[in-house]
Amino acid sequence: MSSEWDTDDAARRWHLHAAELTQKCTSEGDIHREVLLNPALLDLLGAVRDKRVLDAGCGEGYLSRMLARSGASVVAVDYAEKMIEIAKARTPADLAVTYKHANCENLDLLEAGSFDIVVSNMVLQDLSDYRTAIH
Repeated sequence: MSSEWDTDDAARRWHLHAAELTQKCTSEGDIHREVLLNPALLDLLGAVRDKRVLDAGCGEGYLSRMLARSGASVVAVDYAEKMIEIAKARTPADLAVTYKHANCENLDLLEAGSFDIVVSNMVLQDLSDYRTAIH
């Protein structure tokens, strides 16, 4: 038996452990995202006000909420249904975030070219076909 996971395995594991993994998340994600990733990521993204952003692999939605609070209109997708459920529950109705259950390797449900920015934070390593996701 191979020790490699495929995308479906990763999605099942994220779904199965979603509540446990997101339990310690703050409004800025976990401590690693808050301290290490977010400052660099937000600097790279620049101003998002009035931009349409795709959060590809949104997890529990913390980044989607941060971007919406900064004035972006966000569509957020994740392949773990439980993560989408948690994200929806944590997102106030007045924030411009739409959550969809989808795999980043196949985003045919989204209109091509309809986003100003695509962000995928700590996601590609969990995809079998990251090249297709990037494309």
